[in-house]
Amino acid sequence: MSQGESHATEKLRGGRPTAAGGSRSTSSSSPQRPGNVPSGFRDFQHFREFATGFRDRMRELYPDLDMGFQGSSVTGRSAETGTPFDEGRVSDYDIAITGDSVNEAARAGGVPFRGTACRPGH
Repeated sequence: MSQGESHATEKLRGGRPTAAGGSRSTSSSSPQRPGNVPSGFRDFQHFREFATGFRDRMRELYPDLDMGFQGSSVTGRSAETGTPFDEGRVSDYDIAITGDSVNEAARAGGVPFRGTACRPGH
């Protein structure tokens, strides 16, 4: 992986990169991906296209937005059940977003905050 790809992965993941060449558990039905690519993406380029497109669209409304992937797409397994990512085609992406403008919009929209963290759905 190039230094630019490594930096992009770190930035897209909110500063929490996976070690290059690291391994993680994957469903036996999914092809092996590099350790720096969340589950559900076939390669780094596929991940980068999705993540930068999503981030860029969100930044049209919230210019200071930053984001990172978390949860089973990063760890390879559900924290609750231990089920491999996307077994039975039921997984989703947990994408943490942050930034003053998106936090202000959430507060104005009545989204409950716990401490300094916004936790919709909890």
